[in-house]
Amino acid sequence: MKHIGLIACAVATVLSTGFIKNEDGGLNTDLSGLSEKAETAKAQAATEVEKATQQAEAVVADATAKAEAAVEAITVKAEDIMANLNLSPEALKEMIGTMTPESLMAYAEQYRILLAEKKAQISDLTTQYKEMAWYKRYSAKGKVVKEQLEAYKGQYDSLMEQFNLYAGKLKEFGVGLSVPGL
Repeated sequence: MKHIGLIACAVATVLSTGFIKNEDGGLNTDLSGLSEKAETAKAQAATEVEKATQQAEAVVADATAKAEAAVEAITVKAEDIMANLNLSPEALKEMIGTMTPESLMAYAEQYRILLAEKKAQISDLTTQYKEMAWYKRYSAKGKVVKEQLEAYKGQYDSLMEQFNLYAGKLKEFGVGLSVPGL
């Protein structure tokens, strides 16, 4: 009984959509052209989707180019960021709150560069420390390497914490950031 009801609903839907109506408004009992109409409709839909996709890609490419140009116009020095490591999180949040999205992107890009550099420095010093003979690790040179390694790790952690503040603010503007490989 349920099947008959479903079939009746399906037939009523097809009839009410005008899909099998002929040009003068009557019902078309010849279903041979139905597959051709379906293929035509499918091709038209695919064409419209392609047009919309191309338009969306063009808009995104244009917006991306404009944003990248604006970010490149803003110069952020590594020294400025390293000086900001001494700022409290509250002071940095206050400073970030007054920035434009373009400035935030420029700072975030410089943070990415510095994070990659610090990671490489940490990796080099770690390798150097591990390759030292155990008794040299306790020498003056070993202590210097270890202190430098700890300083770089501290700077890396601070940079990452501050980068996350910038990324959080950019997320409010609808920009998602990550640091691949870090």
